Amino acid sequence: MVFGFAATTPPATSLALAHYPGIAGTASALPGTARFAFGGPAAPLVGLALASTVLATAAFW
Repeated sequence: MVFGFAATTPPATSLALAHYPGIAGTASALPGTARFAFGGPAAPLVGLALASTVLATAAFW
């Protein structure tokens, strides 16, 4: 699943930004910033909630 996500995200981002060359840098930085902004707080929550099961990982994926 991670391989598929990693393989499709760059082309999808490029296709989405192709029509907006003036703001492409800002727009491409936004998903990366959001990934770290939400991923950082989610990591301890997964550790606190049901750490022994796969349910917590699935809930925050």
